[in-house]
Amino acid sequence: MKTREELSCCGCDCEECNIYRANVYGEELKPETIQRWQEDARKYWGIESLDPKLLNCRGCRDEAEDKFDGFKMCPIRGCCKNRGLVSCGLCPDFQLCQLHDVPEGRENLERIAAAE
Repeated sequence: MKTREELSCCGCDCEECNIYRANVYGEELKPETIQRWQEDARKYWGIESLDPKLLNCRGCRDEAEDKFDGFKMCPIRGCCKNRGLVSCGLCPDFQLCQLHDVPEGRENLERIAAAE
């Protein structure tokens, strides 16, 4: 079971993300990853064209300047950062939060909240 430090702010497992894996495990994965994420990037973040140079995610809590722009714009990441939290699961407002709409992370966040 992953710890809160091993998960993204929203509770998702970074190791399951193909953007993260492409950055950590090899450049050869990036072209396919860009193609797979292009539609979502346009839909959710308004990014019309994914530049491989921007595909530098090492997890959403990474503060590198060259990080993937989509994660800089994530409202969940921004909220955690503003509140000084590493996870939504540590927030007293978590259960009522309107920002959190990431079902694949909710179970992890509920486990984190219960442990606190």
